[in-house]
This record gives sequence, C-alpha cells and structure tokens, in this order.
Amino acid sequence: MKTLKIPVLNHLSSCVQYYNVNFKRVDETSFTTLSPNPTTDTILIPNLTAGDYDIQISRLCCNGSISAPLNISYTIT
Repeated sequence: MKTLKIPVLNHLSSCVQYYNVNFKRVDETSFTTLSPNPTTDTILIPNLTAGDYDIQISRLCCNGSISAPLNISYTIT
C-alpha cells in the first residue's frame, strides 16, 4: 500500500475552506471520496495499490464557490 502526496497552493491566502478529493482505479466504476480534506499544503491519498488512478480535486472557497475539478491521472507502481 502506498500514499500519494499531492502538493497544493491555497490561492488568495486563506480563502480555501477545504478540498474535495475523489479517486478511483481506472478499472473501477465509482469514486472514493476524501472530503472534506483539510487546507494543508499537501493532499494525502492513502492505501493505494499498484495500478492506474483517476483523481479529481476541487476546492470550496470562503465565498461559497466550488471550483471545477482538476482531473489527474496517476500510476502507482
């Protein structure tokens, strides 16, 4: 099992309240959600096994807006 560490930059100082993180192996049909994810400088996705993953990250801001998700593909070896 491995932990994927994704660095993030909080735009506008402390505007981000939290991050929505969804991930799945490409051979799975549904996403697992890590939400709310704290506004630290790193998002951690734990307990990953070898394979290809699809990851979606969006942020909830202090004004209530939610960003469009950032889509990432990543391979764990």
